[in-house]
Amino acid sequence: MNQLRHLFLAAAILTGISTLARATPVGCNSAGSTVIAALPVSCTAGDLTFTFTGVSYNPPAAGNSLAINFVFIVSGDVTLDFQITSGADPTYPLNVNLLYTVTSTSTDIDGIDAQFGADVTGSITENACSAPALTSGCPPSTTLSSLSDTSTAGANVIGTPSSFSPVSTLYIETDVDANFSEFANSILESAPLATPEPSTALPLAVLCGLAVVARLRRRR
Repeated sequence: MNQLRHLFLAAAILTGISTLARATPVGCNSAGSTVIAALPVSCTAGDLTFTFTGVSYNPPAAGNSLAINFVFIVSGDVTLDFQITSGADPTYPLNVNLLYTVTSTSTDIDGIDAQFGADVTGSITENACSAPALTSGCPPSTTLSSLSDTSTAGANVIGTPSSFSPVSTLYIETDVDANFSEFANSILESAPLATPEPSTALPLAVLCGLAVVARLRRRR
Protein backbone atom coordinates (compact mmCIF):
# COMPACT_ATOMS: atom_id res chain seq x y z
CA MET A 1 0.00 0.00 0.00
CA ASN A 2 2.86 2.36 0.83
CA GLN A 3 4.43 1.65 -2.57
CA LEU A 4 1.17 2.61 -4.28
CA ARG A 5 1.18 5.89 -2.38
CA HIS A 6 4.79 6.50 -3.41
CA LEU A 7 3.95 5.91 -7.06
CA PHE A 8 0.88 8.13 -6.79
CA LEU A 9 2.97 11.00 -5.45
CA ALA A 10 5.57 10.50 -8.18
CA ALA A 11 2.78 10.61 -10.76
CA ALA A 12 1.45 13.82 -9.22
CA ILE A 13 4.92 15.40 -9.59
CA LEU A 14 5.05 14.25 -13.20
CA THR A 15 1.70 15.78 -14.09
CA GLY A 16 2.68 19.29 -13.01
CA ILE A 17 5.85 19.55 -13.68
CA SER A 18 21.69 10.52 13.10
CA THR A 19 22.28 13.15 15.11
CA LEU A 20 24.82 16.01 15.08
CA ALA A 21 27.13 13.87 17.20
CA ARG A 22 27.72 11.51 14.31
CA ALA A 23 30.88 12.25 12.39
CA THR A 24 29.20 11.41 9.09
CA PRO A 25 25.40 11.71 8.69
CA VAL A 26 23.70 8.67 7.18
CA GLY A 27 21.92 8.73 3.83
CA CYS A 28 18.40 10.12 4.15
CA ASN A 29 16.84 6.66 3.60
CA SER A 30 19.84 4.36 3.83
CA ALA A 31 17.96 2.02 6.15
CA GLY A 32 14.69 2.13 4.22
CA SER A 33 13.41 5.23 6.00
CA THR A 34 14.66 7.96 8.32
CA VAL A 35 12.37 8.76 11.24
CA ILE A 36 12.41 12.41 12.33
CA ALA A 37 12.64 11.81 16.08
CA ALA A 38 15.21 12.06 18.91
CA LEU A 39 16.23 15.43 17.50
CA PRO A 40 18.47 16.64 16.02
CA VAL A 41 18.54 14.15 13.15
CA SER A 42 21.00 14.58 10.26
CA CYS A 43 21.13 12.81 6.91
CA THR A 44 22.57 13.36 3.44
CA ALA A 45 21.13 13.39 -0.08
CA GLY A 46 23.47 14.11 -2.96
CA ASP A 47 25.69 17.05 -1.96
CA LEU A 48 23.20 18.27 0.66
CA THR A 49 23.10 17.64 4.41
CA PHE A 50 19.70 17.93 6.09
CA THR A 51 19.59 18.56 9.85
CA PHE A 52 16.11 18.34 11.39
CA THR A 53 15.89 20.36 14.59
CA GLY A 54 12.18 20.55 15.34
CA VAL A 55 8.95 18.67 14.68
CA SER A 56 5.61 19.16 16.43
CA TYR A 57 2.07 17.89 15.92
CA ASN A 58 -1.41 19.25 16.53
CA PRO A 59 -3.37 17.58 17.93
CA PRO A 60 -0.63 15.88 19.95
CA ALA A 61 -1.02 12.11 20.28
CA ALA A 62 1.17 9.18 21.18
CA GLY A 63 2.31 7.55 17.97
CA ASN A 64 2.42 10.69 15.82
CA SER A 65 5.48 10.39 13.59
CA LEU A 66 7.19 11.72 10.49
CA ALA A 67 9.65 9.75 8.36
CA ILE A 68 11.54 10.14 5.07
CA ASN A 69 10.40 7.33 2.78
CA PHE A 70 12.66 7.89 -0.20
CA VAL A 71 14.68 10.48 -2.12
CA PHE A 72 14.70 11.73 -5.72
CA ILE A 73 17.89 13.40 -6.99
CA VAL A 74 17.33 14.58 -10.55
CA SER A 75 18.85 17.46 -12.54
CA GLY A 76 19.79 19.59 -9.57
CA ASP A 77 16.62 18.98 -7.55
CA VAL A 78 16.79 16.99 -4.30
CA THR A 79 13.32 15.85 -3.23
CA LEU A 80 12.51 14.17 0.08
CA ASP A 81 9.27 12.18 0.33
CA PHE A 82 7.78 12.30 3.83
CA GLN A 83 5.32 9.87 5.43
CA ILE A 84 3.00 11.19 8.16
CA THR A 85 1.57 8.79 10.72
CA SER A 86 -1.27 9.98 12.93
CA GLY A 87 -1.15 8.56 16.45
CA ALA A 88 -4.94 8.72 16.49
CA ASP A 89 -4.98 6.92 13.13
CA PRO A 90 -6.97 7.16 10.98
CA THR A 91 -7.83 10.59 12.41
CA TYR A 92 -6.85 13.50 10.16
CA PRO A 93 -6.33 16.40 9.70
CA LEU A 94 -3.03 16.53 11.54
CA ASN A 95 -0.95 19.70 11.62
CA VAL A 96 2.81 19.08 11.34
CA ASN A 97 5.37 21.83 11.88
CA LEU A 98 8.90 20.96 10.73
CA LEU A 99 12.16 22.91 11.19
CA TYR A 100 15.38 21.96 9.44
CA THR A 101 18.64 23.22 8.00
CA VAL A 102 20.02 22.37 4.56
CA THR A 103 23.76 22.74 3.88
CA SER A 104 25.38 22.35 0.46
CA THR A 105 28.99 21.71 -0.44
CA SER A 106 28.84 24.88 -2.57
CA THR A 107 26.80 28.10 -2.86
CA ASP A 108 24.13 26.69 -5.15
CA ILE A 109 20.84 26.33 -3.23
CA ASP A 110 18.47 28.64 -5.08
CA GLY A 111 14.89 27.47 -4.52
CA ILE A 112 12.29 25.40 -2.68
CA ASP A 113 9.20 23.50 -3.75
CA ALA A 114 6.53 21.27 -2.20
CA GLN A 115 4.09 18.68 -3.57
CA PHE A 116 1.34 16.47 -2.25
CA GLY A 117 -1.53 14.36 -3.53
CA ALA A 118 -4.88 14.50 -1.77
CA ASP A 119 -8.51 13.66 -2.41
CA VAL A 120 -9.53 16.03 0.39
CA THR A 121 -8.42 19.50 1.44
CA GLY A 122 -4.96 20.22 2.80
CA SER A 123 -2.13 22.72 2.57
CA ILE A 124 1.61 23.25 2.88
CA THR A 125 3.24 26.59 3.67
CA GLU A 126 7.02 26.88 3.65
CA ASN A 127 9.48 29.62 4.56
CA ALA A 128 13.14 29.70 3.49
CA CYS A 129 15.29 31.76 5.85
CA SER A 130 18.85 33.02 6.07
CA ALA A 131 18.84 32.47 9.87
CA PRO A 132 17.46 29.64 12.03
CA ALA A 133 13.72 29.42 11.47
CA LEU A 134 11.02 29.67 14.13
CA THR A 135 7.79 27.65 14.30
CA SER A 136 6.05 30.85 13.17
CA GLY A 137 8.36 31.35 10.17
CA CYS A 138 11.54 33.33 9.57
CA PRO A 139 12.95 35.82 12.07
CA PRO A 140 12.51 39.47 10.99
CA SER A 141 14.42 40.46 7.83
CA THR A 142 15.68 36.92 7.16
CA THR A 143 13.04 35.65 4.69
CA LEU A 144 14.58 34.52 1.41
CA SER A 145 11.40 33.07 -0.06
CA SER A 146 8.00 31.63 0.86
CA LEU A 147 5.44 29.38 -0.76
CA SER A 148 1.90 28.26 0.00
CA ASP A 149 0.13 25.36 -1.71
CA THR A 150 -3.50 24.50 -0.98
CA SER A 151 -5.67 21.72 -2.39
CA THR A 152 -9.38 21.59 -3.01
CA ALA A 153 -11.27 18.31 -2.73
CA GLY A 154 -10.14 15.87 -5.38
CA ALA A 155 -7.12 17.91 -6.49
CA ASN A 156 -3.41 17.04 -6.50
CA VAL A 157 -0.97 19.80 -5.64
CA ILE A 158 2.38 19.68 -7.41
CA GLY A 159 3.54 23.06 -6.18
CA THR A 160 5.07 26.18 -7.68
CA PRO A 161 8.84 26.58 -7.16
CA SER A 162 9.97 29.61 -5.19
CA SER A 163 13.47 30.90 -5.92
CA PHE A 164 16.10 33.21 -4.43
CA SER A 165 19.78 34.12 -4.85
CA PRO A 166 22.06 31.10 -4.29
CA VAL A 167 23.16 30.28 -0.74
CA SER A 168 25.16 27.45 0.82
CA THR A 169 23.06 27.16 3.99
CA LEU A 170 19.27 27.38 4.20
CA TYR A 171 16.91 27.28 7.18
CA ILE A 172 13.38 26.03 6.51
CA GLU A 173 10.08 26.12 8.36
CA THR A 174 7.36 23.90 6.90
CA ASP A 175 3.79 23.88 8.16
CA VAL A 176 1.56 21.07 6.90
CA ASP A 177 -2.21 20.91 7.45
CA ALA A 178 -2.60 17.32 6.41
CA ASN A 179 -5.71 15.46 5.43
CA PHE A 180 -3.14 13.32 3.63
CA SER A 181 -0.38 11.00 4.81
CA GLU A 182 2.39 11.84 2.33
CA PHE A 183 4.09 14.95 0.97
CA ALA A 184 7.36 15.94 -0.67
CA ASN A 185 9.74 18.88 -0.19
CA SER A 186 12.31 19.84 -2.81
CA ILE A 187 15.54 21.80 -2.58
CA LEU A 188 16.55 23.30 -5.93
CA GLU A 189 20.19 23.75 -6.87
CA SER A 190 21.68 25.88 -9.63
CA ALA A 191 24.53 23.41 -10.18
CA PRO A 192 22.96 20.06 -11.27
CA LEU A 193 24.55 16.85 -10.03
CA ALA A 194 26.54 14.99 -12.65
CA THR A 195 24.56 11.75 -12.23
CA PRO A 196 20.91 11.30 -11.19
CA GLU A 197 20.75 9.37 -7.93
CA PRO A 198 17.27 7.97 -7.26
CA SER A 199 17.56 6.10 -3.97
CA THR A 200 14.58 3.83 -4.41
CA ALA A 201 13.43 1.45 -7.14
CA LEU A 202 11.02 3.44 -9.33
CA PRO A 203 9.84 2.84 -12.90
CA LEU A 204 12.22 4.25 -15.47
CA ALA A 205 9.42 6.30 -17.02
CA VAL A 206 8.83 8.03 -13.69
CA LEU A 207 12.48 8.95 -13.33
CA CYS A 208 12.71 10.22 -16.90
CA GLY A 209 9.58 12.27 -16.40
CA LEU A 210 10.95 13.80 -13.24
CA ALA A 211 14.10 14.82 -15.09
CA VAL A 212 12.00 16.55 -17.77
CA VAL A 213 9.93 18.34 -15.13
CA ALA A 214 13.09 19.51 -13.37
CA ARG A 215 14.51 20.92 -16.60
CA LEU A 216 11.24 22.68 -17.43
CA ARG A 217 11.13 24.26 -13.98
CA ARG A 218 14.65 25.60 -14.49
CA ARG A 219 13.49 27.49 -17.59
CA ARG A 220 10.70 29.38 -15.81
